[in-house]
Amino acid sequence: MTEFSLAPAFVVINYRSFKGLHKQTIPVNNWLDTPNVGGSGAFPQWDAGTIDADTMIDGLVTLMRPVLPTTTTILDYVIYTKADDDAIPTPVAQGPIASAGTSVLDPVAAAQATYVFRTADFHLFKFILLDIAPPDDFQSLTFADLSADNIALVNYLRSMDNAWAGRDGSRPSQLIRLNYTLNDKLQAAYRRR
Repeated sequence: MTEFSLAPAFVVINYRSFKGLHKQTIPVNNWLDTPNVGGSGAFPQWDAGTIDADTMIDGLVTLMRPVLPTTTTILDYVIYTKADDDAIPTPVAQGPIASAGTSVLDPVAAAQATYVFRTADFHLFKFILLDIAPPDDFQSLTFADLSADNIALVNYLRSMDNAWAGRDGSRPSQLIRLNYTLNDKLQAAYRRR
C-alpha cells in the first residue's frame, strides 16, 4: 500500500440517515479475487491467512448497528482497487446490506462521531459516523470511557484477524479518543434544504 493513499484497495459503505445519504470510506490491506467464498473476494489478514470480504464487511456492519440510530440504514458496499496513487479507482465487488441501526437514542442532525486511532506505524486512522446520537455534552472519550458497543467496534477495526488499514498502509492499532462534534459542512448543507 502506498503511504497516505487509498491504494491498493478500499471499501465504501453507503448508508442513509434521517437527514441524507453518506459514505464511509475505509482503506484495506489489499483485495484478492480468490479465495471467493462469499462472492466478493477476500482480504489478506494482518496476522496470517485471508478473510472473506463479505464476512469481514458483515462483521463490521453488525458492530456499527448498535452505535447507529434506528433512523439510519446501512444500504450496501462497494470494494475498489487502485493500481497506484494516481489511478482511477476500479470497482471490483459489491453487495447489498439493508440493515438498520439499533440505538434508540435520538440522532442529532450533522452530529459526528470520529474514532481516532494510531496505526501500527504511528500515523492516524479515522473512522467517522454521521447524524449520530452524541452524548449531551459532546465530550471526547478515551478507550476506558467507551460503552461495550463502542469497545466491540474499536476492537474489530484493529483486530489482526481483519484487513482494515490506515492510509499509511498499516493496521489501526490503538484508539486515541472518540470525538463527538458537529460537522460544519453538513450543517450548512442541511440549512440550505
